Amino acid sequence: MKLMATSNGSSTRSADVYLPVTIRGKRTLALLDTGCETSVVGRRLVPDANLEPTSNRLFAANRTVIPLLGQLDVNFTVNGHRISTKVVVSEAVHVLILGIELLTSHKCRWEFGRGMIEIDGRMLQLQSRCTSQRVFRIYSKEETVIAAAQQGHVPVQVSLADLRERSANCIVEPRTLGSRTLTARTLFSDKQLKSFVPMWNLSDEDFCLKRYVNWRC
Repeated sequence: MKLMATSNGSSTRSADVYLPVTIRGKRTLALLDTGCETSVVGRRLVPDANLEPTSNRLFAANRTVIPLLGQLDVNFTVNGHRISTKVVVSEAVHVLILGIELLTSHKCRWEFGRGMIEIDGRMLQLQSRCTSQRVFRIYSKEETVIAAAQQGHVPVQVSLADLRERSANCIVEPRTLGSRTLTARTLFSDKQLKSFVPMWNLSDEDFCLKRYVNWRC
């Protein structure tokens, strides 16, 4: 099955399309996307969950293939109300995206003018986000050791806040990690979901970079 995402223009302030939820004890904003057939969750929101294989395929609106790790049944709460749904899991997104399958199965009624949505008979207020918050996140994919007085390359994952149409680049600025370890200024695009960040260890000891270290852009 191919799962497509909608195409939306950007503005200073987004529409009220975000639902406050709690998933595995973490409070976050879930994006409502009627153009996505099923729901998607970033791996970092369910880091230890056991996944089942999935035959689904996921594409962003610009036709970029979004790699999937698997699927699982996930529970989350909305204003104290528990909801269960099947989601596909990807490292290439860092949010929870609720698709048309969930919206249909829970008899949702979306009042766009009021910025509210009815789920299972409960009327809930939606929220917006500033466009500047819908940014890429770059994070280290795995623990990486850079030897003393050596240069190395850290494998990184580009993680998206949504699957909408965009044509944008992301610049990661130089960053100091530790007393004498630094990374270089690096350019990414929304079509480049995996890459590397150059890193220099100028100290006389090996430096270990943990998994999931973030670079914001």
